[in-house]
Amino acid sequence: AEEQVIKMEILTGIESPSDCLDKRMTLQVQMLSNKLNEGEELTLDSLLKQWLNATQLDNSTLAKAQFDRVKAATLASLSAESK
Repeated sequence: AEEQVIKMEILTGIESPSDCLDKRMTLQVQMLSNKLNEGEELTLDSLLKQWLNATQLDNSTLAKAQFDRVKAATLASLSAESK
């Protein structure tokens, strides 16, 4: 689930937490490679669906933190679309 959150942050231009920066760099390279080699381009919608399927939304601190990051990415996307 963390991977989908980081990919959403990448797509929307939001910074990831400092403890995710190495993973973010790896995912950025992977996403670029997939786009160039396979024409695969991820969408926020598809990542959100993947995240919802992979996440157990409970009251844990991790779930709340991920939800807040997903919310920020979604709001950033909506803000960019309205410009």
